[in-house]
Amino acid sequence: MSKQSGWKIAATEGATIDGRTITKQWIEDMAEQYSMAEYGALIWPEHSRSRWDKFEGKNWGTVDEVKSEKRAGKYRLLVKVTPNKYLLAANADGQKLFMSIEPDPDYCGSGRCYLMGLAVTDSPASTGTTLLKFSKKNGEENSHEYSQLEELDLSDVLNVDHSLIASAFSTIANFFSSGGQLPTIKQQTSEPEEDEEPMNSEQFSQMMGKLEKIEEKQTELESKQTEFSAQVQKISVSPEEETEPTKNDEQEGITPEQFNQLSGKLDTLLTKQSDMENQFNALKKEVPNQEPEGEGVSSAEAI
Repeated sequence: MSKQSGWKIAATEGATIDGRTITKQWIEDMAEQYSMAEYGALIWPEHSRSRWDKFEGKNWGTVDEVKSEKRAGKYRLLVKVTPNKYLLAANADGQKLFMSIEPDPDYCGSGRCYLMGLAVTDSPASTGTTLLKFSKKNGEENSHEYSQLEELDLSDVLNVDHSLIASAFSTIANFFSSGGQLPTIKQQTSEPEEDEEPMNSEQFSQMMGKLEKIEEKQTELESKQTEFSAQVQKISVSPEEETEPTKNDEQEGITPEQFNQLSGKLDTLLTKQSDMENQFNALKKEVPNQEPEGEGVSSAEAI
């Protein structure tokens, strides 16, 4: 649906029509009497209503409201219009930029002036007046005059953002002047937020004390592992060397069930030892005043 324009100056007091001057009374009459219900004025290209010319007798919009207003010491006739697609396309192409009113000075024999139509044209130099004649259905010929030109600006209807257009042309110009290189976009880099404060000397000493305890436990585990391995060697005898155990051997040795239990515990100890060794190596890399890694802190707290 087409958008209605703002107020546009369609005629000015003192302009001439067919040798006669547009008066304040004419402007006031047109403003007071105009009604879409009475007679809605249409917009015509070059005042043409003929179906045989290039405009095919099509109107280019409607005149919705009319008012009078004094500006710069002269009375002006202002109109609000709703342009259709034909007028919008022409205006966007820089065509039909001027308006000319088509008044009837003696509307229906009332002796008062009425706005019968509004024309858009390309001829700003044609400031004279011309008599427009067209035929009614009953064959009678009616005459209406139209005025000198007023500029038509539909920028409020077209909604064109000229700043964006200027920016686009500037970018294109820079592209060619720089040898075909597009402008680089600077990416903002945010500094990482500090979640924890750096480790001080006291904290480092506490950490090293815990690490020494881990090292002592590891030494104990290694001793137990060596002792356990020696016991395993006693019972790991080949089938040829197997002899029936004596009573004393049964008391000093271990049973197969005990051996399986010890093997399971040994595997568990070896796994834990390997994990602690990895954590220990990682923590030994820490130095005072250095922010500890997440893994190191969690390991120390777990001890």
